[in-house]
Amino acid sequence: QVDVEGDKVWFSLSKNGEELESGIVNADGTVENQTFTATADFGDGKDQLYFITYVDSIFVSATDSFAVFKYTWLIDRDDTTVIENGDEYQGFKVKEASKDGIVLKNSDSITLNLDKGTKNYFTDSWYFQTSDEGKGSTSPNGYIIYPATDVVVEDKNATKPAGNSTEETNMTLSSNESEVISPDYRAASSSEIADSEDKNSSSEKAEEKTPEKLSGFGIVSGILGIMICLALRRNS
Repeated sequence: QVDVEGDKVWFSLSKNGEELESGIVNADGTVENQTFTATADFGDGKDQLYFITYVDSIFVSATDSFAVFKYTWLIDRDDTTVIENGDEYQGFKVKEASKDGIVLKNSDSITLNLDKGTKNYFTDSWYFQTSDEGKGSTSPNGYIIYPATDVVVEDKNATKPAGNSTEETNMTLSSNESEVISPDYRAASSSEIADSEDKNSSSEKAEEKTPEKLSGFGIVSGILGIMICLALRRNS
C-alpha cells in the first residue's frame, strides 16, 4: 500500500494466509532505506536472514498506485541445506562457513558481465545477478552484485488442463461461425434449398394451370361465333 505523498510503501509477507513480516520502506533515499530484510530462527542458527527486497520506485496516479520491487529473494525456512567447513558444494570447496557468509574456493576464474539483467553462472544453478547502474552504495555509478540460484516451484494443488476436449470444442465453434458469416450463397443450408425448390414447384404448377383457363375461354368464343353465323344465315 502506497501512502498519499507517494514516497513510502507498506507491504507484508504472508504464507498460507498467515502474516510473517510487514514493514514500511522509503522509496526515495539511500539503498539501506529502500531495502527491507527479515530474520528468523531456523535450521541450526538463530536470527538468520531469510527474506530481502528492494523498493525501486513508486508510481501514483489519480486512479491507481503501485510499487516496483527488485532484487528479492526468499529462503524456505522449512527446507534448508547445511553447509560446513571442508564440504564440497557444486564443484567448490567450502573454505569458511559462518554467520557472516560462506567462502567458496575454485581454481577456475569467473568473469562477470555487468550488463543490465545479466546472469553469470559459476555452477550449474548458481549465478551472480547484476543490478542496474547507480544502485551501488559506495559510488553513484556502482553496481550491486549478488548471488542467486534457479528454483522451480511446483503447485501441488494445480489441476490438469482439459486438453484435447477444449481444442475440439474451439474447433467446432469456429466451424459453425464460419458457416454463419460465409457470403458464399452456394453454401446455403438444406432448409434454404428446400424452400427454393418449393417455390419453383409452385411456380411451375401455376404455369400449368394458366393454359387450361385460356383453352376453356377459346371454346366459349368458338360457340358464340357459330351461333352468330347461324343467325346471319336465317336472316338472309
